[in-house]
Amino acid sequence: AGWHSDDLGILTGLGSKGYLYAPILASSLLSQALALPLPVERWVWEALTPLRHSQSLSQHLAGKT
Repeated sequence: AGWHSDDLGILTGLGSKGYLYAPILASSLLSQALALPLPVERWVWEALTPLRHSQSLSQHLAGKT
């Protein structure tokens, strides 16, 4: 779950645990879109974002808290 571009969030590839992760990930993605506080701790969100291996992760998340 996370932002693919500035105006496109993705929630895909959840696998067999999708029924468990989907609600909290959808809530987190929506919170970012509406500039609301994340419903999970920041380290949890950073561990789940598709950009987690990118060097630009911190710059990307800095604009979307």
